[in-house]
Amino acid sequence: KGNKASEYAERIQSAIVRRLGTANRGVKARPDLYVLKKTAMPALLVETAFIDNEQDAILLKDKAQEFAVAICEGVVGRASDATKEDEQTVMRLPHDVLVQEIAPEVFSIRVCDAKKCNIGMSSYFNCGFFTSEKGGKTIPVGNLASGGRVLSQAKDNAAWINLSGHDLTTIYTTKEGTCGITKTKDLSTIPNLEEAVSGVPIIVGGRYIPMEEIKEEGYFGNECYDTWHGFLGIRHGKLCYVAAKCDFSQMCWMLVALGIYDAIKLDGGGSFILHNGPVTEATGENRRIHTVGVWKG
Repeated sequence: KGNKASEYAERIQSAIVRRLGTANRGVKARPDLYVLKKTAMPALLVETAFIDNEQDAILLKDKAQEFAVAICEGVVGRASDATKEDEQTVMRLPHDVLVQEIAPEVFSIRVCDAKKCNIGMSSYFNCGFFTSEKGGKTIPVGNLASGGRVLSQAKDNAAWINLSGHDLTTIYTTKEGTCGITKTKDLSTIPNLEEAVSGVPIIVGGRYIPMEEIKEEGYFGNECYDTWHGFLGIRHGKLCYVAAKCDFSQMCWMLVALGIYDAIKLDGGGSFILHNGPVTEATGENRRIHTVGVWKG
């Protein structure tokens, strides 16, 4: 502790957990290891995942580049694939409606478990719903998958979680680069799953979703009060993220005006943030959030 190697180790560990969604088992001192003690330089050994764990084995096979980027980020302080600060892609419409179209193949969901203004990426928005443990650590609720790895699903949520056991409206992408919307409590029902997040259903198949149906999925309804919200929808085979300050009565019709006929509302209010180069919109509280949606280009 307190030396250069432990500093790098903490940064690399945080970057891997944030990008890959792996369990944070902490940094451990191992002065007995030959490879670490037989050098005068700061030295550390990175154990990315375990081959005797099926989900970890998938990460090792399919996410080598992500691991490499995370290690790079931990060492140099910035990911090599981060958007340049001056590269703005979000379109700002009148009345502060912000829109970002995203090809499914360049979209990812990343675990951050960090304060929303301190994520360390140039282009991201707060994503899934979560709750917090004593001490502040965030826990995902509902359906959530990252890089083909299921992080949470309603069928497995603890009984005290309001979304537990409910079929939830979920937007997802596949390994083939397609996207879709479904209603499920079990993410294994989605073939070739890549990314997935559930949220408050606002419009599905062009149909306005009334409040009574929203509550049937386990939501309280007060998630739709007048504040800044983020929405993830589908338009012309691509994902479309929208941010706006609005209340429930305006949500569906705003999305329809943008040509979006399938959409969910992501976590909003105190958790809301959209960051893209010089553009940042956020509510005042720098709340700790669990996941962010990220895109490239």
